[in-house]
Amino acid sequence: MIIADSSSMQEQCAVFAGLLGRDVIEMKPLPGGRNSRVFCLICPDNSCYAGKVYMADPDDCRDRLGTEFRALSFLWERGERSIPQPIAMSRKSRCAIYEFVRGATLSSAVNETAIDSAVAFLVRLRDYGRRNDACFVGDASEACFSAEDIVTNITFRLQRLRSFPDCAEAADMVQTFLQDDFFPFWDETRQWHRQKMNESGKGFEESLSSAERTLSPSDFGFHNCLFTDDRQRKIVFLDFEYFGWDDPAKMIADFLLHPGMSLPGQLKRKFFGRITAAFADCPQLAERVEAVYPLYGLKWCLILLNECIPAGRRRRHFATGSGKQSGCLPQLRKAQQLLLKLKAEFGKFPYGVN
Repeated sequence: MIIADSSSMQEQCAVFAGLLGRDVIEMKPLPGGRNSRVFCLICPDNSCYAGKVYMADPDDCRDRLGTEFRALSFLWERGERSIPQPIAMSRKSRCAIYEFVRGATLSSAVNETAIDSAVAFLVRLRDYGRRNDACFVGDASEACFSAEDIVTNITFRLQRLRSFPDCAEAADMVQTFLQDDFFPFWDETRQWHRQKMNESGKGFEESLSSAERTLSPSDFGFHNCLFTDDRQRKIVFLDFEYFGWDDPAKMIADFLLHPGMSLPGQLKRKFFGRITAAFADCPQLAERVEAVYPLYGLKWCLILLNECIPAGRRRRHFATGSGKQSGCLPQLRKAQQLLLKLKAEFGKFPYGVN
């Protein structure tokens, strides 16, 4: 479902109005969504709400709507206020309404205070997870609790990329990148990772214990937050479509690697030092982050190439409301640059304490 023409917009506006129980006089598309469509819903008294429409894709069975609404409800009910309040949802219409948060996205203005806020939020998620009533929360999207899980996930993504048939724009270039650049480093990284695991005494199939897991947004970073003028909520964290139980080492590595935000190395080192100190009761966490960092870096190379597969393009077209091709070539260049960075850092984790 792509909402583009005026009649479908009117129908969607009526759905949102029904969920709210009040008139919606305007529905303004908001930028930034990668998998869903987000709108500012304006009511007659000029009050605003955020309306979100989730895509139904037969090739993606993840319940993004249910996961996000349940996650935000779970956190809000426990007193968490650095998130938007969930208001209403409709499975039939695949949409939900949330509090509209007025704020600005932040890129270059991230500082140590913002890092502290991010760490504090992740610590609170861990603490919510330690309560008895968190047992119903499911695993995060693509959660990995063992080395085998990571390798299996990357292998799946590789197989999917190697079989995509309809991206003539860059098909040969993507396959050349995978064959000549990605696969040799993938083999080298797996061997290095096995050695690190042997040194730590961890088995390839050994799963992280429940006590060592944490609740995670699983797409966490300053690309998914708003910086507000509200003194009570300086930063509001968004996008919980992938929320659930995960390995804190994965959560940390993803934050350090995420291509959606650009942080200076100094702030990444601050984050790494402070989050590992805050999770000091998690055995060998810093060492495990260093061991999985290049593996998750390789996974991010493949995520960047999602634009080159039909399912990835369908999600982007849905989120933007346009059938325009976004193009594989820019994403391929990003993947190539990330791979070069991983090779330069290989064997010497860049964010540890020197």
